[in-house]
Amino acid sequence: MGLFRYTGALCFCVLLVFKTCIAGSQHIGKLYPGFEATQMEWINNNGLFLISNNSVFGFGFYTALDVQFFSLVVIHISSAKVVWTANRGLLIRDSDKFVFEKSGNAYLQRGNGEAWSANTSGQKVECMELQDSGNLVLLGVNGSILWQSFSHPTDTLLPGQQFMEGMRLK
Repeated sequence: MGLFRYTGALCFCVLLVFKTCIAGSQHIGKLYPGFEATQMEWINNNGLFLISNNSVFGFGFYTALDVQFFSLVVIHISSAKVVWTANRGLLIRDSDKFVFEKSGNAYLQRGNGEAWSANTSGQKVECMELQDSGNLVLLGVNGSILWQSFSHPTDTLLPGQQFMEGMRLK
């Protein structure tokens, strides 16, 4: 009976270490539906869980002025300049999470509500891609862009990003 107790504790510790190791490996280029992340899981990677193919941009959690709050951002890695923010007006805590549902929607869960959503549920999203241009896109099964951060600028325009009539910088 005592051996079982220690074996169970050992298995729990091994699983805990294994989960921590898995959670810390950044994704390069793309994420697929079913992915979830909290800021605490990615703290060792400066909050970034998705890196563009050439490591120019990163996507993940960024610490606000108050270290207890975070934004979901695209950041230019070498300059540490945030170029797009999902939830600028509604910051989250380290226990809140980014969810890329199997239904295709990507959103930022804040408590029981949402701090941001791409509103792409049911659109047959195949993957999320962070391009080396800094554009975060949700791609359909045929490679078409269903949603992109370039269509929702915050306070920075990047080369190749079109600023269309009706858009505004925030």
